[in-house]
Amino acid sequence: MSEDIRPAERTEELLALLGDVPFEVHHAGDSDEEYAYLTEDNVCITVLDPHQDKKLFIDLDDEFTLTFDAFHCHYDPEDGYEEFVSDIRGILQNDICAATLYYGEEHKWLGSTCIAKADISRPIKEVFRFILKISEFKKQLRDHGGEARFCFWDPVDDRMIDIPRAQKKERM
Repeated sequence: MSEDIRPAERTEELLALLGDVPFEVHHAGDSDEEYAYLTEDNVCITVLDPHQDKKLFIDLDDEFTLTFDAFHCHYDPEDGYEEFVSDIRGILQNDICAATLYYGEEHKWLGSTCIAKADISRPIKEVFRFILKISEFKKQLRDHGGEARFCFWDPVDDRMIDIPRAQKKERM
């Protein structure tokens, strides 16, 4: 952790960024088990979705951490703050979403990323290139099928794309 930048000291600045969006601030020792992981000097800002039960978690400890749906990302306190704030704004303004790839009928997680709204129309192979370059993950999806989910702050834009498993070629 940088000695100069302490993420928890940015709490008030981040709360101001949220404006009128409802939120809760949690600290170590909160009675809610969901926040039992917090240690002294750590803060979790839980942003509450006015549309349904979605939450955006902003964790401030030795780094900045953003969690939305299955997307979870860590940002370096020295050079990741601007990207962190940009991602929070993008999610709350419904300009970006959590894009997640699952495989099999049980919907086992393969990976998540954050993408711009315009990018959900790109081919699945492009959106999830970072996942599909791992041959084991590509095989799981090919053998079992799966789905791609695009989760927005406003659920009216949520999308789910079914990915059928590859057809086995018959041998003659």
